[in-house]
Amino acid sequence: VLVGYHRHGSSWRRKIAAATCSALAREFGPVRINRHISNSAQLSTREQVQKDARSMHLQKLLREYGAKHTTPLSINQMFDFGQYDSPGRNRSTTLLAAAQFVHEELPVRVAHLIQDLLALPFGLSQNSAIQEVVELFHTTINEVTEHPRPKSSKEERELRERIKKMLRRHRNIVTHMRSALASDLLSEDEKLSPQPFLDR
Repeated sequence: VLVGYHRHGSSWRRKIAAATCSALAREFGPVRINRHISNSAQLSTREQVQKDARSMHLQKLLREYGAKHTTPLSINQMFDFGQYDSPGRNRSTTLLAAAQFVHEELPVRVAHLIQDLLALPFGLSQNSAIQEVVELFHTTINEVTEHPRPKSSKEERELRERIKKMLRRHRNIVTHMRSALASDLLSEDEKLSPQPFLDR
């Protein structure tokens, strides 16, 4: 519009348009505008690349650990395993063996949880709250698998501390799941008490 005034308007309009164009050029020069657009495009592209890379990494983890079977574990087995006074065992060796089991088993179980979330019906797997939980579980698998299998009491303690942090991060998962459930997917009784639905 300003260019049109500058070319075809009356003398005083041309002067005003020229002055305005000059001021805009000084404030928003073409190089600065192009640089801003370029930086925004680069940022958007970089974020998309990072998102795609993380998604590919998640799929790799799911192929590796999601294909494995979880190890059945009963209450009696856990109780027996925790007995330190058995012949040839003590607290340190028992805790180390438990840490080694958790290091191998936890990624498998979490991968299965992610697969279950991604397979939810009614489009729930694309819900932002569900996606947050998936990302949380993805981080958990990473934190376990990026460290080698513990072979000493020191490494067992380090794994124990990492798991404590994971549990603190996971404490709001049920809240996320509740918010993800569309109200029309629940019966009237389940709306009053959705916990049985979540347990399923």
